[in-house]
Parts: sequence; C-alpha cells; structure tokens
Amino acid sequence: MSSHAHDKEQCVNLAERLSEYLDGELPEDLRRKVQEHFEDCSDCVRFLDSLARVKGLGSLLPAQVSPDRLQELAAEVRRKIDSGA
Repeated sequence: MSSHAHDKEQCVNLAERLSEYLDGELPEDLRRKVQEHFEDCSDCVRFLDSLARVKGLGSLLPAQVSPDRLQELAAEVRRKIDSGA
C-alpha cells in the first residue's frame, strides 16, 4: 500500500463520506470505489481507523462536545492528512 499514489482531492472527497462508509450507508458502487482507494492510500486507511475509534467511543464523549466541535476535529485530521503529518 502506498501513500498518495493518486490525487489528494480524491482523499478529501473520500474523507467527507467515511462516516457513511462505516455506517454501511454508501451505495454499493461507491463502497467498492472507497475500498479500492484504501488499497492505494495508507493515509486514508489511518484516517478511517481513527474515525472508527472515535465513532466507537461516541457514547463516551463528554456531553459538552458539540457536533460542530466534532466536525472541527474531523477537519483538523483531514488537514493533517493533506499536509502529510
């Protein structure tokens, strides 16, 4: 698995749909494309793993963490992926 053997824009677009992917809400054709993307992108696989862990802990998050703050955190992770950090 390589890291970014493709267009970074594809990663950004994918990041916006990962929650749907984890929840099994993507249409089958899009789900296959996402899975193919994971074969070539270790950054997106790491992001997916992080998101899955966060979603798994969702009920443990403090009540004061707003949905807006969670979106900010997701955006921060996307920026880190984009910067290669």
